[in-house]
Amino acid sequence: MITEKKLFDYNGKIVSEFTLNNEYLSVLILNFGGIIRSIKVKRISDEIDVVLGYDDEKDYLSDTAYLGATVGRVCNRIENAEFSLNSKKYYLDKNDGTNSLHGGFNGFNKKVWDAEIKDEQLILSCFSPDGEGGYPANLTVKAVFSLKNSSLSIKYFAVSDGDTPVNITNHSYFNLGKDVLDTEILIDADKITPPNVNLIPKGFLN
Repeated sequence: MITEKKLFDYNGKIVSEFTLNNEYLSVLILNFGGIIRSIKVKRISDEIDVVLGYDDEKDYLSDTAYLGATVGRVCNRIENAEFSLNSKKYYLDKNDGTNSLHGGFNGFNKKVWDAEIKDEQLILSCFSPDGEGGYPANLTVKAVFSLKNSSLSIKYFAVSDGDTPVNITNHSYFNLGKDVLDTEILIDADKITPPNVNLIPKGFLN
């Protein structure tokens, strides 16, 4: 089941909170920033929220930590806020010192996404015009959220009218136990891309 709760007006658009609910999970998602505000896991006697989120939804408007947000056009940092594509250099927003981070000043995390509920899926969509943040080409993005048993599925789709880099992700902060410092993670990958001292990913490490 998916329900909608309208929260407030932001720049002429309605910010809503959507609840995706089944017997295993209850997930709160905002159409502002495509933000996952809460993931509550239902246990035998209670439930536990496993992601970090603000108690006051308006705090997301000034958030700088990307709590739960959908980030893009390009997640992570782009060194010196510039890249070359098709023999042309592009200059991006410098919103992380001399670098560009998570799409710049007006990334996906700062947009009010259009929302549609269809076939037990929450479909959020937004538009990024040519030149926004310094990126080339018009870009239309969809993020599809759904529950299947005890899993939350997120699928991303992007269509552009020209060549442009796209790398979208969700930026939730998880705590799967009583103490986050006791949590261990296994990365099931053949290679990783370790960052340098400026947190710029450099090469691959087996």
